[in-house]
Amino acid sequence: MRRERKEAKQAIDAARAAEAEVRRMAKRSPKGSRARSRLESAVRFAEAEMTLARAGRRDSPVLAARRAERAAARLDRAASRFGPRAGAASRRDRKRVVGGDAAARSKARAELLKRRRKQAEQARKMAKKVAALTIGQAIVVPNDRNAADDAAAGGAGRGTGVGRRSGGPGPTTG
Repeated sequence: MRRERKEAKQAIDAARAAEAEVRRMAKRSPKGSRARSRLESAVRFAEAEMTLARAGRRDSPVLAARRAERAAARLDRAASRFGPRAGAASRRDRKRVVGGDAAARSKARAELLKRRRKQAEQARKMAKKVAALTIGQAIVVPNDRNAADDAAAGGAGRGTGVGRRSGGPGPTTG
């Protein structure tokens, strides 16, 4: 009985971690979007399940662990369907969470959700960096028209043209 209570507590803690990850995912989604509302709905369901699981842990620890695991599974499904990378799963994500007890499965799901959220954040950061770099290039390059023309002509804008095969004058400035 004591071991079952401990497993139930671990399952509940892992499901709470999964709930926190999905809440963070929902926060990152645009306000008013379908994905955000679905993720928030899954979080509300998980909160209700967790409340019931915590209340029933002393009386029926096996049922409490099962409730926590079911809440974690529902959060996992919601995150994979409506999360930032919906449908795009890595090889590690495709493995089913099976075996072990409810606590182990809940913990594995929480780690999976955390990994998905981190991947989505990395993609978002990369997109911001690319956008900033593109804007920077768009601002700098058009102003220096001669340098752009020289680069297109194959010259590096060295000035005099010394060492060129053509022997002609260097790039014009003006």
